[in-house]
Amino acid sequence: NTLMYGSPTKLVLDLQPHKSVDKTETLIDLVVERITSYSMTERTIIISSDFYVCWQIKERMPQATVMYKKGDKSPKEISHARLSGICYPAQVLTEHTEWISEAHTMNMKVFAWTINTTESANEMRQLGVDALITDEPDAIAPITR
Repeated sequence: NTLMYGSPTKLVLDLQPHKSVDKTETLIDLVVERITSYSMTERTIIISSDFYVCWQIKERMPQATVMYKKGDKSPKEISHARLSGICYPAQVLTEHTEWISEAHTMNMKVFAWTINTTESANEMRQLGVDALITDEPDAIAPITR
């Protein structure tokens, strides 16, 4: 309820494609329809490791925040699909630190996952990552303030 009415909290949807193309298309249709019907576009971040899913969601909802998370594409490739940014594993960002500044130069966000230690949180923050995804919010929260 508070998510829909004035809260700064964002809903993060991690969409996994189905083995069936038809079911993946149904998933995309359903997500677009529901987010639009509840006027949640501005308060939802959609991430997926499936580039097609990201591309289709962004095509159907241009204002949506859609981020690719597999870690196998450069920010330049992501920008061609007009996605909002990258949400990559920490080890990918550590191996390709230049991708962080490249993404920022193209006005894209950079999220890192899964950050469960203060050491890795500090490292990602020093690299300039915009947000951290964690299984340990109580341990990581002090670093994000």
